Amino acid sequence: MSVPTKTSPGPVLPAPSTEDALSLAQVQFVCNLMAAATGVELGSEKSYVVQARLSILARTLGFKHVRDLVSEVVSGKREGLQERVVDALLNKETFFFRHPETFEALKRHIIPRIQSVPGRSGPIRIWSAACSTGQEVYSIAMTLADAGLCQKEGDLEILATDYSLGAIEQAGAGSYSQLEVSRGLPAAYLLRYFRQEGHRWLISPALRRNIRFLRSDLFTGSLHPGFFDIVFCRNVAIYFSDVGKERLYDRIGRSLVEGGYLLVGGTECASRHSTALVQEQWKNVVYYRTKVG
Repeated sequence: MSVPTKTSPGPVLPAPSTEDALSLAQVQFVCNLMAAATGVELGSEKSYVVQARLSILARTLGFKHVRDLVSEVVSGKREGLQERVVDALLNKETFFFRHPETFEALKRHIIPRIQSVPGRSGPIRIWSAACSTGQEVYSIAMTLADAGLCQKEGDLEILATDYSLGAIEQAGAGSYSQLEVSRGLPAAYLLRYFRQEGHRWLISPALRRNIRFLRSDLFTGSLHPGFFDIVFCRNVAIYFSDVGKERLYDRIGRSLVEGGYLLVGGTECASRHSTALVQEQWKNVVYYRTKVG
């Protein structure tokens, strides 16, 4: 889900007029809505962020003032409006091969270790949680394809989820602008795995064939107990309270197979919030595994 799904801050807006400014009660309502839907804790001190991002949405939907938009959300009369508000507030910042050392660890250390487990059979299953517009999940697929890993039919299954409908639709389409493919994507990969169509770059259908995209949040979506070998959930928990982190890592821990791998952002520490996850390291990449036995 785009719990925080990972967009750049957007245009800098002028301070709202007194007439258009949200009340503290409205800001708190929106923050509570965000936390309930995604786990993201904005806090009332982020009132300017709430105001700025919802001002854009208000104009898009034809509201004269952003406070009119929030009043409509509070009333609950307009179907789908709460989801639009939450989506507008999510941070969808992402790019290809973010923290490239993580993908190196996946290719050279994690996948080979999984494949070497005695008696192992079936596909390697990977979950890209809060996948945003798909750059992470396609980076995973390109890494494995480039290394000749998991290329036989039935070798690999990837689930990519995000709360944001717009983000998951773009991820599923595999369609990117010139700016998006210029962020982190090696030129050789662009030529090998994309084709240009007008002003967009489209991912190879062969690369997409093992990936299933699903709109889902991190807390109430379908749980797959003991299903995944690897979970990517990077730069997500930084937006959560300690309670939210515990819920998140508990859910992920239960989704992993025994000895499964969790990859998080560089400033995140899963083992601090879950006794089920043990920290390990390969070169300079820290990752977590569920306990064995």
